[in-house]
Amino acid sequence: MVSKYEIWDFSMAKLTLVKQGKIFLGVCKGLEASGRGSALVWRVIFLVTSCFLWFPLFVYLGMGMFLPVADKKDG
Repeated sequence: MVSKYEIWDFSMAKLTLVKQGKIFLGVCKGLEASGRGSALVWRVIFLVTSCFLWFPLFVYLGMGMFLPVADKKDG
């Protein structure tokens, strides 16, 4: 049986940047590759929320600067 904490695993251990198929920094493709939803949905979320708040833009740029790049065999 899967516990509710295993379903909502928000650890960043598996999160990486994916350079293949990226549009800007590869953050949204990395979120998609780690199983956290569609890259298109993440792009829309970052774009819409950044129009009203500056915080998502800084989060996106921070992730783009500090996340490791995925190996080619991983994604």
